[in-house]
Amino acid sequence: MKFSSRLCVRLAIGIGALACQVAAFASPPTYKVVELPFSPFSINNKGQIVGIDAHHLPVLWENGSITKLDTNRWQPTAISGNGYVAGMIQSSDPFSGIVEHKGQKTALAAILYGVNNSGVASGVAGGVQAVTCANGVVSPLADMGHGSSAGAINNAGTVTGSVVNPTGGGSLAIWKKGTLVVLGSFGKKNLEGYGINDAGVVVGSGDNGVYQGRLNSFIYQNGQIKFFDPLPQTSRALLWAINNRQEAVGWCDNNGEPYVWADDAHKFAAVPQSIAMYNKDGVQYDLNQLLEPGSKTWVFEAAVSINDQGWIVGSGVDASGKRHGLLAMPVKDKK
Repeated sequence: MKFSSRLCVRLAIGIGALACQVAAFASPPTYKVVELPFSPFSINNKGQIVGIDAHHLPVLWENGSITKLDTNRWQPTAISGNGYVAGMIQSSDPFSGIVEHKGQKTALAAILYGVNNSGVASGVAGGVQAVTCANGVVSPLADMGHGSSAGAINNAGTVTGSVVNPTGGGSLAIWKKGTLVVLGSFGKKNLEGYGINDAGVVVGSGDNGVYQGRLNSFIYQNGQIKFFDPLPQTSRALLWAINNRQEAVGWCDNNGEPYVWADDAHKFAAVPQSIAMYNKDGVQYDLNQLLEPGSKTWVFEAAVSINDQGWIVGSGVDASGKRHGLLAMPVKDKK
């Protein structure tokens, strides 16, 4: 199993997305979409959003105001509830990471994908080793001796990710305070956790080892896993993040092929490459079908982060095909 896939997904967030089947018994929220003047990657419970601007500089958005986090280029990937920001420095070879907090920056020899309220970050060193980073120190996480990858970290210090097993595939794994717990492969060749909430619920994706083959999203909770099929006309489904209300977001695509709605509900000049997804109570929805009428001038392509208020950030296109950063906020909860 190659762990470059996580990096490729991160770099492709601006053009990715997911969706799925709607069940009549579920009542998801309705969303209002607001354009953001930058590319967002993560949102916390204070409504602070981190991303990169048009010059690829890291920025923080709060209540409509934007603050530059640095004059050097790097990409934020996560922000904790108390403002720790983790990210990656794309210009380095190999890629390295950075943790920023209240203007103080610490460079680290690892790509970082998560950070919690204690300032502990999680990620990958050397492309093959899951790590945590605290107080400027990079610490490798135990694996099965063949390689590993770490995604998000929750406030209890539990990290989600994947370990290479003896067959060469990837098994879903978590690390509880540094101790490896292999959850299994559940019939998949490769299974990887991307997001985790404070209750330890994990979301991610899995495949059967076929190049550019089918990819299923999943939710793992209390020893049980539920897989979700990609939307029709797509072949890859990923759940990327989950909040503490058990709402998850992600996207689906078709390996670069355009997505076309069967009902032709959106007649845009540019066909979206992917579709954003919202998952509530284990039921997946095309996020675009949940937008209020005034927000249907957008196609939400990728949903990459959700906070406990249900605010979702990601990217999408307008009717002319121009790509924008987007924030979706629930305006009515029918539940």
